[in-house]
Amino acid sequence: MIDDDISRVYNLTGQNARNVRDEELLQVLINTSVMAQDLGVHCFGYTQTDIRKYSGCNPFGLLGWVGCVIGVIGREYRFRDDKYKIDIDFCLQNLLKDRIIWMDNRYYFVQYRDNNTGGNSIWRTQQGFNESIESLKSKWKGCIKVSYNKSQVSIRLAFKRKGSINI
Repeated sequence: MIDDDISRVYNLTGQNARNVRDEELLQVLINTSVMAQDLGVHCFGYTQTDIRKYSGCNPFGLLGWVGCVIGVIGREYRFRDDKYKIDIDFCLQNLLKDRIIWMDNRYYFVQYRDNNTGGNSIWRTQQGFNESIESLKSKWKGCIKVSYNKSQVSIRLAFKRKGSINI
């Protein structure tokens, strides 16, 4: 599933981020899908962290949630019947059973979300959004952390899967 409000796609692996040309984009999607299938997972996607935070030491991720572009393999999991944040719920379902999702951090899809006209904006209300966030918090209990800032809501996973080693 590819959102309709994507303005650019960047490859983050070089000295400087570069635009991914249209003719490259299909191959990026296919390659990521094949890697996810090889892992045996049912969900894949791309980083949602902006260009400034890319780390070449972590070109791929296994934990988190993906949005904007979500690859679905099979019919193991269903999207919830809601207008908001269905990607977070879908990713958490995958993490609960598959234990990982496949996130390709080398590519960043720039998107203007939640404020655009068209698409979901006809049904978008603050009350509906708040109810959706509350239902997510209720369903996933301590697995997500919701924080509010001036311009938007930030939702983060509230658990870790990486251990630390003390020497």
